[in-house]
Amino acid sequence: MLGVTINSSLTWNDHIEDLVKKAFRKLYFLVQLKCAQIPPKDLVAYYCACIRSTLDYACPLFHLALPKHLQLDLERVQKKGPITYFSQVPYCEAFKLAQIEAIRDHQHHLTKKLFHSVVNDPSNKLHASLPTRCNVRHNFRRERRFAQPLFRTKRFADSFFKQVRLRGNV
Repeated sequence: MLGVTINSSLTWNDHIEDLVKKAFRKLYFLVQLKCAQIPPKDLVAYYCACIRSTLDYACPLFHLALPKHLQLDLERVQKKGPITYFSQVPYCEAFKLAQIEAIRDHQHHLTKKLFHSVVNDPSNKLHASLPTRCNVRHNFRRERRFAQPLFRTKRFADSFFKQVRLRGNV
């Protein structure tokens, strides 16, 4: 309904595949703009507004639970963008010229921003779904704000669905 594709095994393969297809369709238009000799600054603006926003759709849901092969699919789309508008410059230099961060870092930033907005705003609809606050009296290197249940696998620990499963709503 909202454009998020979840298959029966609760993996993100179908959703990432759909995002990559949409992004590659829009990447073709970026090539057409390059042929029309649009300035690189405007090509970067189009890339960020149309292509990258497509890749970022619903990223707080899947970002932390995305396997490496799906991360590489997203990176593959991102590599095509700077090559298009800075064709004579190496890939790493093109990102520096365009002032664009890697898709993984960008999505991590968006996920972190959303989480902090949910934590800091009690009127947020998702605030009630947070785990209970943790009152630790010890001085650890990294402070833990929420009580974290034990998980058998790292994939499940990073999953968005763990909150739903813990409450028994599935």
